Amino acid sequence: MLRDDAATETFFTLLSTFNQENISIPSSHNFATNTPDRLDRIVSLAFDIYETLRKQSSNGGQRVVLLGGNGASNLLIILQKTLLTSYKILLRKQCNRANLGAAGVRAVGLLVSIARNSGEAAEGSNAILNMCYEASNVSLLVEEVGVKFLVQFLSSRDVDVQASAAGALQSICFQYCGRSAAKEAHVISALVPLMCSEHNNVRDRAIGCVHNLSSDSLSIRELREMGAIPNLVDLLACSSPQSCTAAAGTIQNISREPLSRTVLMEEHHPRVVESLSSLLFGSDVQGQACAAGALLNLIGPDLEGAENKDARSSFKKLLSESIAMGTVWQSVFEVGD
Repeated sequence: MLRDDAATETFFTLLSTFNQENISIPSSHNFATNTPDRLDRIVSLAFDIYETLRKQSSNGGQRVVLLGGNGASNLLIILQKTLLTSYKILLRKQCNRANLGAAGVRAVGLLVSIARNSGEAAEGSNAILNMCYEASNVSLLVEEVGVKFLVQFLSSRDVDVQASAAGALQSICFQYCGRSAAKEAHVISALVPLMCSEHNNVRDRAIGCVHNLSSDSLSIRELREMGAIPNLVDLLACSSPQSCTAAAGTIQNISREPLSRTVLMEEHHPRVVESLSSLLFGSDVQGQACAAGALLNLIGPDLEGAENKDARSSFKKLLSESIAMGTVWQSVFEVGD
């Protein structure tokens, strides 16, 4: 097909139509069917496009037509983004994610890694985000392609690219192998500035990725050394419940490290304790749990020892009753009452 301009253009038109009809999840017939799609053809196509564009780049960026006639080069670049959108749509379905296999993961990863503009980088990152909801695909991506290109996308000036790349990395960093690969690619230094982004989607996904990374001790030390702690404390008062919960969860994790706990209690007390206490009375159950865990890690060590056994038990009970009171309050009174 790719050796014939007319056939390539016809396929591009068909693929574009498929994307337009299925881009919205509520109206997507493809998503509603929830049946596996045949992926071998588009996997093969992804490899062909990747190899063609890679050879163009290695030739100094000159227009080299390796498939089809004179118009093929430009058409392939457009087809690349269109195909990445199709992958994003198809990989919303769990059955397709599970059936993608090593070759499919490699094809998607390679095609995204050579993105030439913001549109390709954003669509490709979204495809990887969906793909990596399947745990096995994360390890395959790390082994076959790596994640360095996604970390580089975080430095883009385009907020859509930043948000999409952070979302993909958040999905990847849910798995241990993904966290290790991202850390080796210096993801933390790229994420910390995005935690202060004025754009909600960028900030939410950046702190979500940081939360996943903070489950590893080596990442905790790097977050502290990179100056992430003040940002985390500020996010506890953020208007976004998603960011508040992720910040509380991150503080819960990093406060297990004595040095991070010292920074929090000596440089940010009482604000951090007051902000976490306020979350106990919020409507987000996960946020309540993270806040309670963070408070226990911050204050609990001061109550250790046989002589403080009763005090520690009372503190745990106080946290539990605060959560219960917050839940009752939210169920009785609406916001603004």
